[in-house]
Amino acid sequence: MFEAYLIGELNVWGEVLKEKQKDINNLNNQELAFVINYQYGYIPWCLETKKTEQAKQFLGYFESNLSLWEQKGGDRATIFAYRSGASAFRYKLSSAISHAISSIKFVNKAFETDKENPIVLSLKGNIDFYKPAIFGGSKKEAMNYFIQSLEAFERINWAENNWNYVATKLCLAQTYEKTNQIEKAIKLAEEMLSAYPNFLYLKNEYYPFLLQKK
Repeated sequence: MFEAYLIGELNVWGEVLKEKQKDINNLNNQELAFVINYQYGYIPWCLETKKTEQAKQFLGYFESNLSLWEQKGGDRATIFAYRSGASAFRYKLSSAISHAISSIKFVNKAFETDKENPIVLSLKGNIDFYKPAIFGGSKKEAMNYFIQSLEAFERINWAENNWNYVATKLCLAQTYEKTNQIEKAIKLAEEMLSAYPNFLYLKNEYYPFLLQKK
């Protein structure tokens, strides 16, 4: 699954997640958390690649699985973060402002619940990165959240072979780029390519783009 992320073959995720979904009620908490986390990454990929019906289907699974995980005593902060993500996905599908408001409310609940949760911190960074400055968005704040998230992943030994960790590193590089810290972005990209030489998007698209901006 991790290698599929690096080479951009997320169709692999879809096939695995479909099989897991068939047996969802029999999964233990750890297995359920695994499925939910990968659905959290798979749905936005479906949206980006215009697989709208697939996105809608998996969003239904995602929200149902979150309720199941909550009943089984899943981590509250992470659940709030994922519900924020679900609302953001709903917003992308419908453009209804109520979903955007809901997304922000849930991420704030998540942060109030656990300020050291790496998933929560990464999501806070993403929201600050994309939210217009007029509505309180800040690339500088996003940068701080991404750095804190990476530190939290490492602190709890959840950095190795973790797509969330790699995605957050990429977000940090993009934040450096958007704040005109190109040298920092290039250095981070080179560190990532050294660790993940098969990360094709970074290797073939984003790193060359950064070098052109140098």
